[in-house]
Amino acid sequence: PLSSLEELEQRLESAVGAEDYERAAAIRDKINSFRQDSYIAVLQANSEFYRAFRERSTSAMKAVWHDPGDDSDQKMVVCAHPGMPPIVGRDDVLESWSNILGDGAPRIHPENVKISIVGRVAWVTCEEKFAAEPGMDTSPFGCLATNIFVRSKAGWRMTHHHAGPVQGRIGLVGD
Repeated sequence: PLSSLEELEQRLESAVGAEDYERAAAIRDKINSFRQDSYIAVLQANSEFYRAFRERSTSAMKAVWHDPGDDSDQKMVVCAHPGMPPIVGRDDVLESWSNILGDGAPRIHPENVKISIVGRVAWVTCEEKFAAEPGMDTSPFGCLATNIFVRSKAGWRMTHHHAGPVQGRIGLVGD
């Protein structure tokens, strides 16, 4: 089945092909609105992940992660914490977060956030800056993170998080 965006894009192509430019313009506006709404929703989902981390909330962290439901899809949920092997499967990923959040995890502040969306998949890259306690300056050390989200009936949910340590300003491509 086609996504709503793919459906709109096909309708736009059809309107242009029929030289119905008034209808094409209206569809174009719907496409732009849809993309902007998706961008904002992914940004919000990413912010909720870092808020759960900062607040050390296992319930908020659980709400962020995709629930594939079917056991055969459990492998699509993956988390690679810095310096650790990847953890596969929602239950194991959530258990790892419970351990991290319960051990006084550092406060993480995402910076230089970049978002890309293709269909039902979005990926976010960012620098993760650390502060030991609220109100403290962030350390010059941090991680480069990639967060992948899928759009489901529940909204945009994280299906993959990978963070690796770096020193100093990362300087993502496009800065």
